[in-house]
Amino acid sequence: MSSQHAFYYVVDERLEPVAFALACHLVRTWRLDVHIFVEGGATSAKRRAAVPGVYYHENELSCLLPDGVPSSEKWPRIVYLRIFAPRFLKQYERVIYLDADLLPIRRDDRIWSLPLPHGLAATHDFEVTHDSPLPEMSRTEWLASIGVHAPRYLNSGVLVIDVAAWLELDFAALLQDYVAAHANGMRMFDQDFLNAVFQERWSGLSPSWNFQACLFSVGIDDAFPPIFLHFSKPDKPWMGRFREGVDDLDNWGYQYLSKAARRAGVDMNGLLSPKKINVLSRLKYDFRRHISGLGYRPSKERKLRGEVALRRENLIAYLADVKARGGFADRREYEIPSSFREAVFDGKTLRLPAGGQFNALLMMVELVEDMA
Repeated sequence: MSSQHAFYYVVDERLEPVAFALACHLVRTWRLDVHIFVEGGATSAKRRAAVPGVYYHENELSCLLPDGVPSSEKWPRIVYLRIFAPRFLKQYERVIYLDADLLPIRRDDRIWSLPLPHGLAATHDFEVTHDSPLPEMSRTEWLASIGVHAPRYLNSGVLVIDVAAWLELDFAALLQDYVAAHANGMRMFDQDFLNAVFQERWSGLSPSWNFQACLFSVGIDDAFPPIFLHFSKPDKPWMGRFREGVDDLDNWGYQYLSKAARRAGVDMNGLLSPKKINVLSRLKYDFRRHISGLGYRPSKERKLRGEVALRRENLIAYLADVKARGGFADRREYEIPSSFREAVFDGKTLRLPAGGQFNALLMMVELVEDMA
């Protein structure tokens, strides 16, 4: 399978099975090559049957990373390596990097002809539209601390890259200089660096291209149907953490990924880690859910719904501002939602059942898979 376009993942051995299952799905649905870069030791890749269009790269990137770059348990050193992978993908004109916690929902080939004047397209990080990730700093102070002077802040979970333009930049040297100046402020590491390097010089994609977890309970999936659904939160779809009886994205994500893994011949049981809830906590959650169903909202639910209302307000303001500036790079015209579906309170958190349009997309995905 050959083309001018491809996808790629950068994972460690633990998440290699997830990347392989998703790569097999992408090859079937997008009909494009998928490259999996596995870093940090021997992998099970060599034991896999060859799948046309899926290509492995073993430990090729770590040696390119400069010494002394900061990292954390949540953001280990491997997060930087996505930046260096395109040098091994020179045969393509354009590639898309995907985090392993994204589920590919539908295909949209318009992305390959989208103008990329500065070589990069991405989606804004909606967790920090109006807030700072550091409670002791305002958003303006936080952005200044990481050398970002533009109001937008991209999420690096989906990166659409013009390979030739990307390779013109010496990212190793740029990263060394950046770390020397801003290491103390860095918290989201590769994202901070990419935002500082590109500032306003990245093409902004609509939420559909990187539909982040902070949008799951807001109810905009009908207005911006997800192309890539991003579980950018501690609970990942391979963990099996969801509330039975609520057909929300956590529940569906686990079922969907499990099905993709079975089709790819991958056993992901070793990644399962369902949350263990003790008897007292379960009774508390069930009691809250019960009284909520009777029309009385406990304080926990009122707090969560207040947070969702604020997130919606911020999102509407952001969408209006983007529209006034000419729209997203992939979508110039769109309607800003005036009403939203309400999430279900499960006693602990809010879970939004998938909307009709989203469910239709899921059915289409399964149909394509069955026909492939």
